[in-house]
Amino acid sequence: IDNIVNGRIAVDRDAINDYANDIGANPEDVKKIYTSNLKEQYNSNPGKYQAAYANSYNESIVGVIAIMLVVAGMFVRTRMTFYPLGVCLLILYGILYVNKKILGPESMRDFSYRYDYLDPEDQVIKFLMNDKDNFRIYSMLPWPNRFSAFMIEDAGGYHAAKLKAYDDFSSKMIKSGPSSGILDLINVKYIISTENQPRYLQFVNIKPDGGFVTSLDNYKVYIYKNNNFLTRAFFASNMVGIKDKRQQSSILINPSFDPRIDSFVSSDFPDTQYKPFEAEIKSIDATPNSITVRMSCESSQFLIISDTYYSNGWDATLNGKEIDVFIVNGVFRGFEIPTGYENILKMNFSPPDIFYGNIFSICGFIVIFLLIFNQQLYFFRGRK
Repeated sequence: IDNIVNGRIAVDRDAINDYANDIGANPEDVKKIYTSNLKEQYNSNPGKYQAAYANSYNESIVGVIAIMLVVAGMFVRTRMTFYPLGVCLLILYGILYVNKKILGPESMRDFSYRYDYLDPEDQVIKFLMNDKDNFRIYSMLPWPNRFSAFMIEDAGGYHAAKLKAYDDFSSKMIKSGPSSGILDLINVKYIISTENQPRYLQFVNIKPDGGFVTSLDNYKVYIYKNNNFLTRAFFASNMVGIKDKRQQSSILINPSFDPRIDSFVSSDFPDTQYKPFEAEIKSIDATPNSITVRMSCESSQFLIISDTYYSNGWDATLNGKEIDVFIVNGVFRGFEIPTGYENILKMNFSPPDIFYGNIFSICGFIVIFLLIFNQQLYFFRGRK
């Protein structure tokens, strides 16, 4: 546990120092609090290890086979006619294992990580999956990956390979204990916690007597619902341009921060007042690679979408015409929306590098297969 915590501290060192500077605290004091919280999470939840190492046996076998193939290729490859085929099959198994076992589509129910080690009938999972709104949770539990297996989005993220902008935002605003305004901004509808006491006034304990029971070590978990829940897209009443990073942080860490009033554009932008009560969002359709927002606006508006800003591959159109995307609150997306009773904003993610990467991967696999087939054909002909 000490090694894991020290590793986390090393990764988050810069974010800890930045947060300490923002609040005027000693970085060592912040580090001690952060370290203590991490150790408490790991020590209080042995179920975390059950989920983290559930596949270690299988991975060890694959690792041993890979090492044996490497050694065989170095010393006795000329005598092993099926050596290239063995390498190809091991690679193919790895690809299928990740795609089917880890990602766990419904068609592979019997072989999926999510059904082998996580119970879909778990009271917490079942409750969250029954809510059809487009929302995020703020999990105070030490195993956020568990929720992502069921496509439940955690505001803290679930993977180390996240965008640096959001990682910095998360380290400063979320891991350190977010304000209620930040939770509203990032579309949090539920807080998941082992504490039977509310931290935020607008969050109500759904089941204070007894809580919910989880499938990992029968943990008792409490779910708090946000009465001020903001949808994934919402209108702001005031926008201003702020470039200074320190000034941006001071606004976001303010306990009274309200994303509908205090949001800002991270570039030059005139101080503008809007009338959000003259606009209505009719529907929001969101997938990992696309977002469609249908809205009606009696006057010009500023729309904020609580998804991370990323310019490479995302294109945005309003009623079929390209539209500018602004960086809002340092990390999210914003749009100026003109008057219109049938405005349709569409965003799609289709980066060219993924398209070409897929083509190269398929071509490479075909070439490898043809080389293996040609070698085996040459061997059998020579043997004959």
